[in-house]
Amino acid sequence: MSSLNPFMSIADALVSPEWYVRIDDGDPVGPVSADQIARGIRAGKVPSDARIGRGGGTHWEDILSSGAVLAALKQL
Repeated sequence: MSSLNPFMSIADALVSPEWYVRIDDGDPVGPVSADQIARGIRAGKVPSDARIGRGGGTHWEDILSSGAVLAALKQL
């Protein structure tokens, strides 16, 4: 599970635009914050089976396994 940046406050980590979202095998969208992703999930614009990664990396994980996204969802 991805963790929040230990050097930032939780509030700052949730709004920091460091994430990219990929739906199916489409092009990544971003950078976006965990808060924006959570709002997209709640609005039905980001499916819960999307994948998430950090800037330019090749590692993608399930969006709901991200600690930052889960924390953002709890804040809504």
